[in-house]
Amino acid sequence: MPRDAKGRFVSVEVDWHGEDLLLKLEGVSEDAMKALVLETEAHVKVNIAKPFEHADGENRGQIDTGAMINSSRAIYRKRGIVVGDIDIPRDAAAAVVCPAEYAAYQEAIRPFLFPAAKTVGRRAKAIFTTVARLAGL
Repeated sequence: MPRDAKGRFVSVEVDWHGEDLLLKLEGVSEDAMKALVLETEAHVKVNIAKPFEHADGENRGQIDTGAMINSSRAIYRKRGIVVGDIDIPRDAAAAVVCPAEYAAYQEAIRPFLFPAAKTVGRRAKAIFTTVARLAGL
C-alpha cells in the first residue's frame, strides 16, 4: 500500500472517467488526429509540471516530474502505421500515454491526463480549422 510524504498509508482509487475519455471521430484526417494528440501531449506535460501543494506543505509538480514528462508521449497512425514506440489497439487512431509505473497513482492524486483531454476536446473545432487552413481547404 502506498504511503504519503509523512509515511502514512494511503488508499488510492483511480477514476478513469469511463467513456468520457473515449472519443470517436469519423472522417477525420490523419493530420487532424495528429494535431489533436500532439496538443494533448503538450497539455499533459504542462499539467505534470504545474506546481501544487503537497502533503508536506511544499509546492512542486507531480512526483519525479522529469521521468513522467519524458515518458509521456503521443502515439498516432500515419498511413495505418503506428508512429511511436508503444503499440495501440487496431481500432485506435491515436493515444497519449504515460507509461511511468506510478502514473496511475499520480493521476488519482492530481489528474493530469483527463484535464488535458478535456482541454483539447474543447479546442477540437479550432484545431480542425487550423489543420484544414494549413492544408489549403
